[in-house]
Amino acid sequence: MKKLNAFLSCLLISLLISCSETKQTIHMLSFEKVKSVSLDEANFKAEKIIPLELTESSAIGDLPTIGYDIDFFVYSRNNEHVVHRFDNQGKYMNSIGNVGSGPEEYAHLEDMSVDPETRTISLLTSNGIFNYNYSGDYVSQTKAPYPAFAFYYDPYGNYWFYSGNAKNMNPYKLMKHDSKLIPTDDFIEADLNLLPWGENNIHKNGEMITFHESFDNNGYKIENGKVMNQYAIDFGDLNLNREDIPSDPMSFIAYIRTQNYAVIRSYLENKKYVYFHIAENRANEKPNVYHWFINKENSKQLLMKQDTDLEQESYLFSPQLLDQDNFLYFIGYMPGESDEVNPSIVGVDLSQLNYM
Repeated sequence: MKKLNAFLSCLLISLLISCSETKQTIHMLSFEKVKSVSLDEANFKAEKIIPLELTESSAIGDLPTIGYDIDFFVYSRNNEHVVHRFDNQGKYMNSIGNVGSGPEEYAHLEDMSVDPETRTISLLTSNGIFNYNYSGDYVSQTKAPYPAFAFYYDPYGNYWFYSGNAKNMNPYKLMKHDSKLIPTDDFIEADLNLLPWGENNIHKNGEMITFHESFDNNGYKIENGKVMNQYAIDFGDLNLNREDIPSDPMSFIAYIRTQNYAVIRSYLENKKYVYFHIAENRANEKPNVYHWFINKENSKQLLMKQDTDLEQESYLFSPQLLDQDNFLYFIGYMPGESDEVNPSIVGVDLSQLNYM
């Protein structure tokens, strides 16, 4: 009996240890408690500038998005809905995708996912998922299970789909399917019925895969087939009062224009740093834009306020990925650069910033 009791005690202890190891920790952050500084005070400098070659075939439209694997893959929802491939020096290589109504063509491009293992790129379109190799050759296509606005094909063969906060369409915002597109798991219950906000929700090109959604003050990490809430931000008096949000999705746009609030525009993370792109919106005023950096090794923070007079085409409005070498990459135009050329990919070394 003593041996049995000892065995049961050891089993209970091991279970408690196991539970404590898997318990999820949400880091609470206060936006109001961090003093903002200027770019110069932060020692924020563009260490890498890669101009993307402009040809008759490689013009990039507004609001571009980057995919990365040695080469850069760039697309814009405002261009002709194809992906342009550039090498790591910015030289145009080829385009990927075909717009039209034929059997290997699609009408509208929503998102892309780059797979370094197979050297293929998958496009989420209005017609389904289209797969190509890096040279732009068509490989295959699959029907998407439902309309989605962002997706990710992970190294384990899972498809992740983001359908927005439209609970009339899907009760969950983020859903996982296996390689045969059979649903396997749901994450983050939809609590509102809003139109999807145009932004990059699943950040899948940096060292860690992260997810965020505007009007949700949380940052999530996708790892080992699960979604984990990593950070929750308190914006103080800039927290949006979600109880007053109108139930009619079309009324939301008019409502939001009258509110003072802050939102996460991007959340990126690697082993050493966390980065948040924050927009502070006040009725009838230009928004304030911030870059919030956190050094995970010493918990030091840096909140950098962007100049409100910057042109919307500035690279600072479009952070894209945070790599394992601690470089944060943007896409856009340098100060004084003409928008008659393609934008540049701009890299900033986070290890060189002045953390407070």
